[in-house]
Amino acid sequence: PAPSCPRIASPQEIQAVVPATLFEKFNRFSMIAAFKDDDTVRWCPKDGCPGMTIGEPDEGELVVTCQVCYTKICYKCQVPWHEGAPCAVIQSNAFNDPKTQ
Repeated sequence: PAPSCPRIASPQEIQAVVPATLFEKFNRFSMIAAFKDDDTVRWCPKDGCPGMTIGEPDEGELVVTCQVCYTKICYKCQVPWHEGAPCAVIQSNAFNDPKTQ
């Protein structure tokens, strides 16, 4: 491929010439690029999970669920759900600081 070539390779063409692990990364980055400007997307905060949720939670709710691993996510903080702890506390890191417990 030449840098001046205007043609974009299809995912099938890419898959045919790269190792499976690299194609998995390609798919992941393609998905991130496709949703990067969508303010309603929440990516799963669980290590190693490629999942996400799309759309706002029901009115009055802040919890959404990852579509892959079913981890509950705080829609506002974008961290694992923190039942009973205000978002402001979570965002200040005071909730996870052993000195404040």
